[in-house]
Amino acid sequence: MNMREGSIGKAEITNILAISLVCIGIFTFDSNSLYKEGNLAYIALPVSLLFAILLSFFVWWSNKKSNQAGLLEMIASCFGESVAAIYKAVLAISLAGTAVAPIVRFMKMMYRYVYRTDYYSIAFCALIGIIVLAMLGFECIGRTSNALSAVLLVTLAVLLIAPAQSYEFYRLYPLVKKDAAFVWPQMGEAFMGFVSLLLLPLCIPNSVHGLNNLRKPIVIAGSVSLVLVFATLFCISLVFPSSLLSEQWVPLFRMNTLFEAEGFFERTEKLMMFILMVGCILTCAYAVFGSSRLTSSVLAQKDIRPCIAAMSFLVITVACFFCINTDKINTYGNIITIMRLCLAGAITLPALAAAIIALIRHKKDRRTLNCQN
Repeated sequence: MNMREGSIGKAEITNILAISLVCIGIFTFDSNSLYKEGNLAYIALPVSLLFAILLSFFVWWSNKKSNQAGLLEMIASCFGESVAAIYKAVLAISLAGTAVAPIVRFMKMMYRYVYRTDYYSIAFCALIGIIVLAMLGFECIGRTSNALSAVLLVTLAVLLIAPAQSYEFYRLYPLVKKDAAFVWPQMGEAFMGFVSLLLLPLCIPNSVHGLNNLRKPIVIAGSVSLVLVFATLFCISLVFPSSLLSEQWVPLFRMNTLFEAEGFFERTEKLMMFILMVGCILTCAYAVFGSSRLTSSVLAQKDIRPCIAAMSFLVITVACFFCINTDKINTYGNIITIMRLCLAGAITLPALAAAIIALIRHKKDRRTLNCQN
């Protein structure tokens, strides 16, 4: 077998989860949809992330209490092997969809801010990075995350602190102009990405030395990413009113226009953008590896490398389609949103139901054992 799993420690999985959650939380939302009816993003997306963290921790706790090896084993014990296999496939699709969003942002940022060439050339560069990281395995992704986490944290802090003189609290309002319903689809789409990334380690516990090593990573990575996502979106809202944010593509990088002319931060702006784009590549590699790992398990393949290659090409192809056909994507955006919401429900409800059933069974078994004693 060549599943490229390896075994990583608590620090590695904590950094992987933190970087991935932050990248999904601050880069992949649609500004036009999220800010068109008010400045509710700095509340809505952190709440979505909080729900995903609580769900994943509850599933972990249920696994631990019921003495199940992992999430897939718990689903199999509650609903059968067939349902567990279907859940693997659905989670693999969800992870592939999660991988598309950061790579689309990477390609568009490269095109707009660095190198105005065709998207296919940029996609080829991104493909090399994704395949190399995923092919080298889970350990490589984890150790790269360890090396990158501190640099990403400093970069994000600089991007938020540098334009502090332009912060104004009146720009936080209005939270909602007419109806808050506009924010629910965006919350659901973000939730799909968050919960997919958090549930993946629960499906491959052997790669993290068992479930016992997942409690602290979920809590620490969840807490850190929650703070960073809230702080980033909050600071963005302090700089621009919602009317301007709805017209911006990546608001975080528009903040660099507020740096002092010819100052230090302005000169390092491209470098900081590149560091954050590397975080997007790492997030994509983690999602691609997870999707390939689950796909190879469903197909009973003993070598993950063909799945990694196929999944990487698929993700890059879809990303290129999204970048080139922006008008069509905007036209059929509601259909894509509905598909993502369906995926969010398909990976959340079975995991939640299995966790509840496992806890009920565990309590019944304990009562039976106590009665026998």
